[in-house]
This record gives sequence, structure tokens and C-alpha cells, in this order.
Amino acid sequence: MTVILTTHDLIDIERLCLKIMIIDHGKIIYNGSIDEIRQRFGKFRTLVVDLNEEHKYFKVSRAELVKRENRRLWLKFNREEISASKLIFQITKRYDIKDLTIEEPEIESIVKRIYEEGLWKRRKWEWKVKRKTLIVTYGTID
Repeated sequence: MTVILTTHDLIDIERLCLKIMIIDHGKIIYNGSIDEIRQRFGKFRTLVVDLNEEHKYFKVSRAELVKRENRRLWLKFNREEISASKLIFQITKRYDIKDLTIEEPEIESIVKRIYEEGLWKRRKWEWKVKRKTLIVTYGTID
């Protein structure tokens, strides 16, 4: 069974849906999974690190410390520049870690970035219909 939910509340979409379709002025600009839109357009992730001891100075390469609460640190990193595993390895070499969490970018921030940066306009979209399913593939316009 397919249910179509139309909403501007993207938090609902994240909680309820596996797929998302974005329509702009009557044109479908994205149709695919939430995981896929994160991979394609959500390049920044957050690594939340709980340290066993507080460190006054905390520094790692290719990640930005965006928030700090006592021994808990939020590090923003670009998934295209460094993988989460390499970043974690870098941190565990220097610091004693209690816990780690990786936060994916929220769908709302990804959709906002797609519109603000015109990312969907820079793509050449190819539409194919296969077994009553719309398949969207894209490539970069040269």
C-alpha cells in the first residue's frame, strides 16, 4: 500500500517515510530514499563524543568543534573529506572515549540547502519508467 503525505513539516517525513519526493513549481526535482538524499546532498555529519576526562584543548584535523558541554563535544565533519571511522580513529588515538554517536543531517537542512544553493538546477535528470516505478538518475551538467 502506498500513502502520499503532502507536508512542509519535514520532521514528519523523517519519522514516517522511507522515500521522499520534492516538487518545485510542478516539477519533480527529487524522488528517492531519505538515505540517498542524505548521501547526495547532506555532506556534513556530526560526531558527538563523550570523553572520560575533560580536556581544555581539543583538536582534531578535518573536523570543526561546533559545541561543547563539559565532556561532551559536537564535531561537524564533511563526509566527502573524511569518513566517520577515520575521524573516530584519530580521536581514540589521543583521547579516552566513553561514548560516540553519529548524527546525520536533518532532512529539513538538506532540502533547504538544495534550494538555496540551486543544487537541483545543476543536475541533468534522466527519467525512466520501469514496472510502474519512476526511476531518477542524474549526472552533473558540464
